[in-house]
Amino acid sequence: VVPSYWGLSRSGFRTAMSGAESSLQPKAAYRKESEWPKLIPVVFVSSIIAAQYAIYSFAHLRPMMQQDVAGNQVNVGKQFRGMVEFLVFNCLSFMLVTCYVLAIKVHPGGVPQTPEWQSTVEDGRAPSELPGSIETKRSGERRHCKWCVLYKPDRAHHCRVCRSCILRMDHHCPWIYNCVGFFNYKYFFLLLLYTTLTCNFIWSTMTESVRDAFLTDGPFAHMFLLLFCETLALFLGLLSLVFFCFHIWLMTKAMTTIEFCEKSSKKGGYGISDYCQGWYGNCTAALGNNPIIWLLPIGGPSGSGLYFAAEKRNLMAQERRGSRASKLSARGSKKEPRAAPSQSEPAETEPEVTAPAAEAAPLLPTGGEGSVQ
Repeated sequence: VVPSYWGLSRSGFRTAMSGAESSLQPKAAYRKESEWPKLIPVVFVSSIIAAQYAIYSFAHLRPMMQQDVAGNQVNVGKQFRGMVEFLVFNCLSFMLVTCYVLAIKVHPGGVPQTPEWQSTVEDGRAPSELPGSIETKRSGERRHCKWCVLYKPDRAHHCRVCRSCILRMDHHCPWIYNCVGFFNYKYFFLLLLYTTLTCNFIWSTMTESVRDAFLTDGPFAHMFLLLFCETLALFLGLLSLVFFCFHIWLMTKAMTTIEFCEKSSKKGGYGISDYCQGWYGNCTAALGNNPIIWLLPIGGPSGSGLYFAAEKRNLMAQERRGSRASKLSARGSKKEPRAAPSQSEPAETEPEVTAPAAEAAPLLPTGGEGSVQ
């Protein structure tokens, strides 16, 4: 019953409710660019990248090139090292910026707006009827999102910041102003890789320039910039290295950050994930099927992010059972020579069995000591 003071008829109320449901969909009601305060972390990271690039190029590489030094006073070895560091640093910086832009711009993946995923459609299907579906509620029903009004695929979660359900959601990262999900996880992973390589390359090659700045009577601003870049690169390099190693472990275990937190809260051990396909299969599921381009910001994982290779998991389970059975059979074959003498004894006693005894054998179950209860 619709209250009369709303001034809506029953049909008008249904229209308003359908409009409210459609407004919950992320593509229709949410534009991330409109919330500019949340872009502050992205601007902060971009400024750090630009500052480190400028300081390393002008305060470290330019003096090593010795462009202002006369020809007979040029240190050829130092100049050659400067050229090598220039090439390596620009290649790493290019890969870092590319991965950072792709991690921001590539959508992590959302639940499709099709009838099979709309929770308002009563099609009468059970969760087990979904191909490859594993995760359900405790009651056995399909997981659904009350904000998006959609059923959740396996490994999908709702992000309140992005206001949508994200496929294979790892976590929401404010530094890229985006969720890390199925389609952009590779770019986030490579972002950690090239951040680690770039920062550690900066502080390890700038040590000589920082030492020379302290030993010589140069400008204070020059010495301060070198020391600032060295310290910042060292801190970020070690921090990103720890985070990168953590995500390597997660990828080889076929787990996301959310699944890791869920397993740690249950205190049941991490063990093997339900989506584990072996270390190589787990890497291809995150970085793509072609190992040649794993470290390049191109390509990506195959599939739609809605289903996660139930056939491969069943095949791997069969392989595990087969390996266990082979081990048991191998153990049994080692014990067969010990049981051989006992098998030869009945063969020697068979001629001793007479025909009357064989005829009386069926009478044993009826009574006596040989009866089976």
